[in-house]
Amino acid sequence: MPRKLPRKRVTASQRGTAVHEAGHAVIGRVLRLPCGYATIVADHDSAGHAITGDPWEIWEHWLDQYDKHRSMPVVLRARIIAFMAGAAAEKELLGSSRGSGEDNRQIAFMADDIMDTFSDDWLRWEARMRRQTARLVRKHRDKIDRVVRALLKRRTLQAHEIDALL
Repeated sequence: MPRKLPRKRVTASQRGTAVHEAGHAVIGRVLRLPCGYATIVADHDSAGHAITGDPWEIWEHWLDQYDKHRSMPVVLRARIIAFMAGAAAEKELLGSSRGSGEDNRQIAFMADDIMDTFSDDWLRWEARMRRQTARLVRKHRDKIDRVVRALLKRRTLQAHEIDALL
């Protein structure tokens, strides 16, 4: 009978990265954004990442797949929520967030693109979107947890594998 190999020990950092990336991957799909793979394999500038379409790809995807025409500010708000979902998932599943400078940088770029929509009151809109993101993460916590377990086991999940888990 073949011997089982010992399971690799999961570090707190790996679990945090898996929760963060699963948050992006699941909430992006909940919002019907075109999403790709997710990984907890570190590269030159991140501990992992989840792929979400760029704004024009989202706009075209919604039009082609759902026959929904949305303005670019609506597209950007959905994408901002998907970016906020990483830290929100950490807070919900782990009790705290390490934060993500790169996510916050991308959110700031998108907010600048639609500042007129926010009537120059970004702080109010940001707080509102973070609350909405937290509600979405709580509602879809079980899905995020499934993706976390799969990421910790496989380290990289292709888009169709994430879709199958949901």
